[in-house]
Amino acid sequence: MLLQTASAQAQKPKPTDSPAIAKLLDQSESLKAWALIRDNKPIEARELAERIVRKQPKDFIAQLVLGHVHHYQEANFPRALFHVRRALQSFEGKHGSTPDDAPHWLWHARILQELSAVHGELENYQRNLRIMMRYNSLYDPDMIAERAWTLMKMRAFDKARKAAQEGMASGDPSQVGIALNALCAVEFEAGNTLKSYHYCKQAIEHSRQQLGRLRVVDLTNFAEASRSVFKLDEAERVLHQATRASVSWYGNPWMDLGSLYVRQARFPEALAALKEINRYRASRPPHVQNSDHNEIQRVLAAFLLNVGEAKAAMEITRKAMVVPDRHGHNSRDAAQDRIVMALLNRQAHHNSAALLREEHCAHPWYTRIWVSLKANWLQFKGWMSGQQAEKDLINRKAIKGTLKIGSATSAIMPPWLVGDLSEVIGPGPLQVALQQARRDDKRPKAQAYYNAFAVTLAFAEGNDAAVLSRGKQALAELPPSETLLRGRIHALMAHTLFYDRHQPAQALTHYQRVFEVDPGVLRRLDLELPVQPLYAEGELNDDLADAFERSPRFATNAQGLQLRIRSGAQNSQSCLTMPDGSQLVCAETPRGKQSHDDWLYNAVADFHQQAFRPPLDLSQSDIHSLNSSNNVSRNPFQQQGP
Repeated sequence: MLLQTASAQAQKPKPTDSPAIAKLLDQSESLKAWALIRDNKPIEARELAERIVRKQPKDFIAQLVLGHVHHYQEANFPRALFHVRRALQSFEGKHGSTPDDAPHWLWHARILQELSAVHGELENYQRNLRIMMRYNSLYDPDMIAERAWTLMKMRAFDKARKAAQEGMASGDPSQVGIALNALCAVEFEAGNTLKSYHYCKQAIEHSRQQLGRLRVVDLTNFAEASRSVFKLDEAERVLHQATRASVSWYGNPWMDLGSLYVRQARFPEALAALKEINRYRASRPPHVQNSDHNEIQRVLAAFLLNVGEAKAAMEITRKAMVVPDRHGHNSRDAAQDRIVMALLNRQAHHNSAALLREEHCAHPWYTRIWVSLKANWLQFKGWMSGQQAEKDLINRKAIKGTLKIGSATSAIMPPWLVGDLSEVIGPGPLQVALQQARRDDKRPKAQAYYNAFAVTLAFAEGNDAAVLSRGKQALAELPPSETLLRGRIHALMAHTLFYDRHQPAQALTHYQRVFEVDPGVLRRLDLELPVQPLYAEGELNDDLADAFERSPRFATNAQGLQLRIRSGAQNSQSCLTMPDGSQLVCAETPRGKQSHDDWLYNAVADFHQQAFRPPLDLSQSDIHSLNSSNNVSRNPFQQQGP
């Protein structure tokens, strides 16, 4: 998913584009409204233009002012289109469709530019292209490379390349910049990741040479291209550069960094990056502040899901599934967003169900019945979300493409989430798609990911030999920074070695790695951890042991990890250790003034929280602020500048 550079769209109109227009600024109320746009006073401009239109609906300048305000200040693109169309109709009704006298032809050109830009925002690509061609037939300089982005969105890749190359050949630095941005996206969408990487890198160098500075949109595009060829360290380095670069219309480096850190299980750094999103978005022009609303929701949901906050992730994904983003500014197919969001929502519901069962395993049996019913309902809703993902995957024949991590067909799919497809679409279709993707993908290092996905597939099929062989191969080849994906492989290999191969010593080594890198994967995979409870007789110790035995996370086995339970008058302590006594996780719950039952419930909850979520200081206020980070605090009509 690559982003469109702002210069590929019509820039904000200036009322002093020519001396002929400048002369008229004090001769017309509508031109005064246009001057207010120049002075960055959109409220006054809109109010004046609305008064004019009420009296003179065919005043094309006032209509254009309203279109401009609704476009660039209110981000109300349908309303902007209405007013700009009225402006064009009014102008051509009075001056004709091919005016040849200034300042009339200047207004006509400006209206066509704005009409093209609004159609682009609304993803009306055929109309956008027709308007650009009409503009080119009447006025100079032509919109040359601008056509490439629109043609790319129409999947006309050869025509898009031709338009971009014409822009390059013009020698105009602005056209060259637009062309490089377009070629970066065209080749990415066409599946030529190495060519895309080359053009994205060229776009950075062009900006450095021609502008004397780097633009966020170029840097985030290059970071995307780096991820597509599995250069994760380079992507991180470039994104850090982007956080210090001049703000572009599109691209949010903090969002991309947060997504990368989640993938690498670097949760404190992810939290720090995600907290910067709202501040960064508020620095962009109003009409693009919400352009990546759901992209941010997706990253937030993935973060919350992996740090054990499934309920918050469930709420975010529920809302995002019914309010999709527009995609005029990026190269991605909208189906990818729906698929990933549905899979995250599915996982959030399943995790919420597991958390309910874990939290209430120490409660009385009659409470657990109600909890079980509620958990079953959550799992059903998760299944429904899986059905939505399956519908998009099957209808669009997108299964194979979804497996090509980092490519145009799977630009936003987290590698650690791919394994869920075995439950959503079934092992059979996934096996076929995996074989096809593995055969077609020529990218260096891609095979390591297919081996990793094959582990999940083999596990679903009950092929323990393949789980172990593919798992060993994937762990040897995957980048060390693919932490969540590696944690999933360790968990599946551990379960297979312990329960299927009856090799507890080897299994416990993999369980130890799970607790080192991603203990939450056991909950996300709904796996039982074999444990041997060790405790002295006593009421609380006995009750704790019984509760842990009822937990969906544990299965009693004398060859498993040791679950050491100790309670006294002041506190209780539960520790999970290796057979040699080395500690994996420990939770202590003070007694205070709690009753025996409350103490028991809290001790069980504390241990589950410590054992199956990463060590991260995440407060409820942090969760609320992240969940609210899409509410840009800045007033879109706030006056800017003097």
